[in-house]
Amino acid sequence: MEPDRLTMRAIAAELGVDPSAVNYHVADRETLLELVAADVVLSQIEDTRLPDSADWRAAIRVFADRLRAGVILSGSHSPYFRFPAGGAPRALTIVDEVLERLTGAGLCADEAIRALTAVNQITFAAAREAVLTQNGGRHPQLDEMQRAIDDLQPDELPGARAVIAHWAPESDEQFAYNIDLLIAGIESRLAGDPS
Repeated sequence: MEPDRLTMRAIAAELGVDPSAVNYHVADRETLLELVAADVVLSQIEDTRLPDSADWRAAIRVFADRLRAGVILSGSHSPYFRFPAGGAPRALTIVDEVLERLTGAGLCADEAIRALTAVNQITFAAAREAVLTQNGGRHPQLDEMQRAIDDLQPDELPGARAVIAHWAPESDEQFAYNIDLLIAGIESRLAGDPS
């Protein structure tokens, strides 16, 4: 059910109960939306276990892929995703596993945490781009960028024209590239290049 149609009354009607019964368990509509989003996202990662043979690169890819899948699956509920109060320890197991692989590869704890934070940021951004363009939708900025380019002479800003022509931040290919770029940066750090 889409967020604009997900109400306490709609849930009560779906369950065949009095709306006060829903209100007893869920304080308000915003909390209901957060619970739905959290259930979908966390269900994608809470049972994910890394194979013993997976190195830190594979660990990052598995974590990122599962998290992105969960946010995309939550669809229009994704802006409401909040980690639930009280946590979800099973969903955090993979975080510990990825951090262990990163520190085992040679990153200090602080850098491993920063690397995993970067994975999280890239993943959520990519997933939300995908949600934004689900069901054949277009990225809202794409039309604006195209209009700006259309007002120019045909030979002006060829690089910007190429970017707009190939604009697909929601694509699997772009997401894989982003993760590969992050992994290359971590490899550089591990090789002793701090830049």
